[in-house]
Amino acid sequence: MFRFYIALLMGKIARIAIKILGRSGGTNYPGQLALKICPQLLAYVGRPEKIIAITGTNGKTTTSNLLADIFEKNGYTITTNRFGSNIDTGIATSLLTGVTLANKPKNKLAVLEVDERSSLKIYNYIKPDFLVCTNLLRDSLFRNPHPYFIFDIIEKALPSKTVLVLNADDLITARLGSLKGNRRVYYSVARFPEDRDEPFNLTNDMALCPLCGAPLKFSYVKYNHIGRAYCPSCSFGSPAADYTLKAVLDNEIEVAENESEDRYHMVYGTIHFLYDEIAAIAAARSFGLSADQIKRALADASVVSTRLEEVSEGEVKIITYMTKSQIATACSGVFDIVRGFPGKKEVVLILDELHGNVSENMSYIYDTDYEFLNHESISRIVIVGARCKDNYLRLLLAGVPAERLAMSETGEDAAELLELAPGSTLFILPDLTQPAEAEKIRQAVLGRLRSGKEA
Repeated sequence: MFRFYIALLMGKIARIAIKILGRSGGTNYPGQLALKICPQLLAYVGRPEKIIAITGTNGKTTTSNLLADIFEKNGYTITTNRFGSNIDTGIATSLLTGVTLANKPKNKLAVLEVDERSSLKIYNYIKPDFLVCTNLLRDSLFRNPHPYFIFDIIEKALPSKTVLVLNADDLITARLGSLKGNRRVYYSVARFPEDRDEPFNLTNDMALCPLCGAPLKFSYVKYNHIGRAYCPSCSFGSPAADYTLKAVLDNEIEVAENESEDRYHMVYGTIHFLYDEIAAIAAARSFGLSADQIKRALADASVVSTRLEEVSEGEVKIITYMTKSQIATACSGVFDIVRGFPGKKEVVLILDELHGNVSENMSYIYDTDYEFLNHESISRIVIVGARCKDNYLRLLLAGVPAERLAMSETGEDAAELLELAPGSTLFILPDLTQPAEAEKIRQAVLGRLRSGKEA
């Protein structure tokens, strides 16, 4: 324990030093330092009475932020890694911040985003009372070779007493806890008019029944393998949901729970954010909050600007939408949203590192549905980044006419390559590593629009 208290002290000193230096946002260094001093730190550090963990391939950050907001607006003081890392060092930083020098927890509740691959490092020590899993999809090939690989990691790490809040529309995620007998709560999104009858993406990681191997049939598909499916040859299929997002009504969503229905403020209307919101509602209700408490908390909720931001200048709307370039399913989902957005559009793609090391492996772009950008409503696509030529070639292979494409390796002239016609929408799609470059391009676009208006 002596090493633990030294680690606790040094972690807190590191945290204070980083704050003084103005680098407090998103760092995992205090936890990293503390774990070097005491590798068993997570076994000893004080923790809140209740812990909610959120994991999954996509959507865990938004779901975590929504849950944190819901609890804070209901008077809870919480320990969270909202601005930190979701691996073991980031969890350690958050928990160190949430205890006194005597190792006494400051808060009674923790809401922690947890990286899927870190499950074995974390759940051996930090046993959540509730675990939300948003989805398990094909991820970056540099991290996770296959969703079943990640499923096995989470399944092995799961404490048997943890209540699981699972996406019923993801037949991979929905099977978590089946071997350990965990209590499972399911959420779902009902069929919408625009949903398809069969998978339509290049990737589908749930095409065959895991029990008998027969091809699965879908009642409807949202994207990739997310939807309601069943096996025509055996009893396998999507589980019944405890919470179902039934409809979008103006700026509200209608959620069915048992025999009752409630309406909540809609955070954002794209399918990915709808799933994040119903996941947060299901988790908060499972924890014990009332529907009214959640409604009040969500009344003014919005997506954090690092994920999605909209501004307008004159007659042009600019939407910055974070896009994970090396994750084909996430990138395809954003492309699908862009093509379905009404009106004329232009796109700026910032999907690769502009500086530093650039991977030689670009195979993931051939799992990504660039074909969605071959749409008559998209008049121009400007490709920015060190691998802009690779993306240019991929777009040509997707059928996008060359006259609609332009390249800018540094991004400096991206704004000048756009048409910015009145009444159109510009989508700026940066990788999560490129928010600064996206903002630079957005400001250049706004400057061009304002100068044109003044002239």
